[in-house]
Amino acid sequence: MPSNAPTPGRPDDDVNIYNGLDDYVDSKDVHELTELISNSDLLRDPATLLSVIMKYTTDGINIVEMSANSSKRKLLLCNDRFVEMSGRSRKELMAARDLTAFTKPIAGELAFGYVRDKINQGLVSRGFGSWDRPDGKENMHEYAASRIGNHGDRMLVIGIDRDVTDRTKMEDQLSQASKLETIGKLAGGISHDFNNQLTVIKGYCDLLLQGIGDEKNTKEALKEIFDAAQRASSLTSQLLTFSRHQILTNRVINLNHTIEKLINPLKRMIGETISLEFIPSKDLDNVLVDEERIIQAIMNMVVNARDAMPAGGKLTIATENVKMDDSFLTQNKGIFNEPKVMLSVSDTGIGMDKETLQHIYEPFFTTKGVGQGTGLGLSTVYGLVQQSGGHIHVDSKPGKGTTFKVYLPRTDDPLEDSEQIKTKQIVDLSGTETLLIAEDEQEVLHLMFRALRGLGYNAFGSANPEAAVTLAEHFEGKIDLLVSDIVMPGLSGIELAEKMVAKRPDMKVLFITGYAPSDIKSEKLGDGISVLQKPFDANELATMVRQILDNLNPTGY
Repeated sequence: MPSNAPTPGRPDDDVNIYNGLDDYVDSKDVHELTELISNSDLLRDPATLLSVIMKYTTDGINIVEMSANSSKRKLLLCNDRFVEMSGRSRKELMAARDLTAFTKPIAGELAFGYVRDKINQGLVSRGFGSWDRPDGKENMHEYAASRIGNHGDRMLVIGIDRDVTDRTKMEDQLSQASKLETIGKLAGGISHDFNNQLTVIKGYCDLLLQGIGDEKNTKEALKEIFDAAQRASSLTSQLLTFSRHQILTNRVINLNHTIEKLINPLKRMIGETISLEFIPSKDLDNVLVDEERIIQAIMNMVVNARDAMPAGGKLTIATENVKMDDSFLTQNKGIFNEPKVMLSVSDTGIGMDKETLQHIYEPFFTTKGVGQGTGLGLSTVYGLVQQSGGHIHVDSKPGKGTTFKVYLPRTDDPLEDSEQIKTKQIVDLSGTETLLIAEDEQEVLHLMFRALRGLGYNAFGSANPEAAVTLAEHFEGKIDLLVSDIVMPGLSGIELAEKMVAKRPDMKVLFITGYAPSDIKSEKLGDGISVLQKPFDANELATMVRQILDNLNPTGY
């Protein structure tokens, strides 16, 4: 028998069933499997085998035609499971010029374009998607797609979709349970730390009321009260950052410039046993962030690194323009390959195990001893990064150190001129303008009256927002500035401002708030909304008022 003749009882060698068999089966089982296939009419016919797989698999299988220059997908072949997952008829799917019209783009053309580029490179694209079903039923699936042939700029692509709707719901339920547990820890931690500061405040107030002695003792007591209030303010600020409700005063900065200003303070903070190296990237892109909060995040990460190196070590801070790699995108849903600016903080410390890594961003979770940390440092970093539109990733192993990588969206906007920033520093805070104040907390309202009237302003207002509207309607003169809380019973501060500005278009607005809604926007008020975060002192209030009246436009959020 010629050597190139097919072996009796087995398919020809060019049948794909046998190609690469050693990659999937133990070598000792190849002969046995070959015998089984050779005696099966079903398995000997690749077309029949494919038909069986398409029919009985629980995954949706599809073959589409794509262009190397377009994200449109024309369906050529699919199994019943694929049709079932889509919620549409096979006829409708086959007739569609573009399957993407039936899916929910998590990030629009950017996501589809990323998938196309991966496939065009001959790589396997993996990710998550969702069908836009006519019946409104939720359907989440994870997919894998790969090119199996091409002619010119036309590609033949096979895709396998696995329904993960139930798994996603279960993950959400587990996540919700974890959140409830975190809230419990949060409440306990807040009570402990806040009650400590209230004890100091109440104690010294009691001593002052009893008359503790001379002027020196009185000033010392007042200073202790002020310091305790500052610590309590810092605590609430961290919590707001963690919950992503902290007011951010964003401006365009270059992280290299910001970090360079921090190098000396950071060296003093970490001590002489730890060396610090800064590796700035050349031509680093700008970012739009709250510089003060970014500094806070950097210092929190550095403190965490310092405490991980009790015997000394090396701390490295670096910056870089990056794009997300495929593995990172697959592991982090909702993140896409947009250009970002990366800030990394690496240490040579003791590292963390997998169990610890699962909890590092939880509030009040700490591996440090009692009294050595609040457990809010990394949760604050996480909240700030998320609120800034960025992402944070950590890589750590016991004994191998830790690296935190913060990814922030880049911006093409230019840096703000340093002279513009300097002009916002005001010396004379007095004024004679008329201010209308709406604040539902009587104590806060009276404090603002006292502080602003003491500087010469004509300040009036009410704890009731509707009453504030009435006061404005009966006031015949010019009202230069409305100072309003945002969250109030009845009318919100936004609604109040919109009503009043409609009748007094020249009136300026300053919002004050202790808890910011997730989005402070108003088409009627336009851009550049100014917000002052509570708690504030008399000087901070007067400075913000003067800046707005002098058109220096301090904006928050």
